[in-house]
Amino acid sequence: MQHTGTRNWPPVWRERYDRKKWLQGEIGVLTKAVEDPDPTLVRCYLYITYENEPYIGTLLFDDRAFCSAIVDLLKTHVGEQIEKIGDLDLSHTPRAKSRRGSTLTLRAWNFAWPLIEPVYYMDIDLILGIVVGCAIVAALWMILFLQ
Repeated sequence: MQHTGTRNWPPVWRERYDRKKWLQGEIGVLTKAVEDPDPTLVRCYLYITYENEPYIGTLLFDDRAFCSAIVDLLKTHVGEQIEKIGDLDLSHTPRAKSRRGSTLTLRAWNFAWPLIEPVYYMDIDLILGIVVGCAIVAALWMILFLQ
């Protein structure tokens, strides 16, 4: 899965009561999945237990319907290992129409994105970076070779 072109699975896990402790990876057992109550924010929170400590992770999305579908799916898997949840089939969720008919999972979504849906926009930072980079190269070329 992705948010604005960046992978969002698995989330970074923050220890719930010690904000200085962070973990990464498909670890722990899912204890709760909730959608953010703020309608302007398209994200959900995953609560896990890892080594008897509570952690929380955030998944950001571009699409509210997809976020809701993921939360509903995850709620049916409370009590399961996050690693096992990473293999869940997403082909029935909104925006998960693979052109090749293959099974999509939380983990596989990161790599299958170009096959799933046409790109509707390009990241403005990427475009600006390319334009600025080209301008710098052109200026250097003019300084070095047109003297």
